[in-house]
Amino acid sequence: QQPDGTCFTRRLLKTLVVGDQPKSEAILLDHWGETGRWELVGDEVGVMLEEIGTAWLAGGISTAEEHIASETLLRSLARIRMMIPNRPRAPLCALATAPGDEHTLALGLCELVLAEHDWQPLWLGRHSPVEMLVDIIQRPEVDMLALSASGFSSTPSALRDLLCRLGPVALACDTQIVLGGSGAWPEGVFGCMRMLTYVQFGEYLRAGQAVGAGVAK
Repeated sequence: QQPDGTCFTRRLLKTLVVGDQPKSEAILLDHWGETGRWELVGDEVGVMLEEIGTAWLAGGISTAEEHIASETLLRSLARIRMMIPNRPRAPLCALATAPGDEHTLALGLCELVLAEHDWQPLWLGRHSPVEMLVDIIQRPEVDMLALSASGFSSTPSALRDLLCRLGPVALACDTQIVLGGSGAWPEGVFGCMRMLTYVQFGEYLRAGQAVGAGVAK
């Protein structure tokens, strides 16, 4: 019998909106134990976050509750990440939002999926200018750059311009770019991989396709 995702997210949201981080962590860890993979947990949490956004727009949840829930979840994910060991020479994936995007929760979930697949996440987070992302891509120790963009903060033209700056550099350096979030990323440019779910990302990591970039370096 599959774990009840609706029951899980209902319990989690109840603890998040009141800022109960220890209990939120426990609920996340328990559900991971039931499902077996962080990518499955991530997709369920992603649906919950969309519902929170809809409820906030409709006045069903206050701005304070939305902020408390988001920050509590991000802190919980960061603490859980510290519980997952990585080997010293694990491949490295940098995590950043698209410039101008403030939403880092998707990266927090991505970090757990990476760590579970023995990738070392390198957290850049928000406010990462294009020049810094270009520098990160060129570093020999960085095998992959995961970029997140929300549908609220990023325009299609801005995302296309971003990849026009980063894509040629990534190809030259054999650094894979992975694109996530609900933003309108362009499809099939510069070898970038579009990930619509965490399960898809996990399958990609397990297939070993991303490791090729690190081996080429």
